[in-house]
Amino acid sequence: IRDAEVIVVLGNPIGLEVLNGGGNCATISGPPRIVGPRAWPKYIAGMKAIYKRIFEIRKGKPVVLRTYTYYVSWMSSWAGFTKACRKRWESLAWAISKAAAAYHVPVADVYAAFNGKTHLEDPIAKGYIQADGHHPNNKGRAVIAETVAALGYKQVTPTR
Repeated sequence: IRDAEVIVVLGNPIGLEVLNGGGNCATISGPPRIVGPRAWPKYIAGMKAIYKRIFEIRKGKPVVLRTYTYYVSWMSSWAGFTKACRKRWESLAWAISKAAAAYHVPVADVYAAFNGKTHLEDPIAKGYIQADGHHPNNKGRAVIAETVAALGYKQVTPTR
């Protein structure tokens, strides 16, 4: 990190209770809980701590620092819970953006790139997902890379 020219951070929310409790929209066992902005303070604080630590390691030196929103690969399994699941993942995108804004980190909207502007498109049908049904294949990884690269390469300077 100290000598990196470009850093891309993806805060994985898997394992957080906000996504796993009450139906997780990946393997639906019942209607998912709607997770709004008040459910995310621990996640946002953790992401802010990561950005802060990056700048500490770099001793305040600017860097091309980016993050991106999560895509949803398993739209077809939402069967009847599409609206609730979409709201849940939109709240994750909000939390990612909220944490990044505190350090002026640009956010690539990979969620929209994979799932469309309305977040209802299936990236499996678009050919972006591996046979495992979740991880991006070469085409999907290229979409992520292009979406992040479209943000440009302006350096982020730590806030004081």
